Amino acid sequence: MLLKDLEVEGLIVPKNASNTQQFQDHRNIFDAMDIQLSTPTRGKRSAGSKIAASLDKPVDWPVRMSKGGPRAGLYEFCKKLQWPAPNFDCAKVEQSVPTPQGQGFTFASTIKLHIPNSDVISLTGDCFADKKSAMDSAALLMLYELQQRGRLQVQEIHVS
Repeated sequence: MLLKDLEVEGLIVPKNASNTQQFQDHRNIFDAMDIQLSTPTRGKRSAGSKIAASLDKPVDWPVRMSKGGPRAGLYEFCKKLQWPAPNFDCAKVEQSVPTPQGQGFTFASTIKLHIPNSDVISLTGDCFADKKSAMDSAALLMLYELQQRGRLQVQEIHVS
């Protein structure tokens, strides 16, 4: 009975409906929920390229400065512009003098970002005792490089 009620309300599509009817019913459901569906069109730019094309001025981009924040901020920025995700490569760096933690090594992370229809940026962050901090350092460096190139304006958010 519940399924029948949902069908009557137009919130589900009956199994025996034609493909055209199912598509139209799904559109009506999304319209009722105020969600826009994009219809694929040939020869037109994707939403990501429209966003990229509309970036005449740098976008204010909030970046949490806590652990994981710079990586998350960079991933979100790349996702919004439909760019490929950046690649990280962590390497163990031997130290001549042991750290206070007793380790004789730290980690350095190199990040590569391919900007479509442009170039590949490769940067190496600072050395840290753990890989995630090294990756955050490289991601923050990349965000500032993108700021230097006029793609975004980093807004540092310090959480205590």
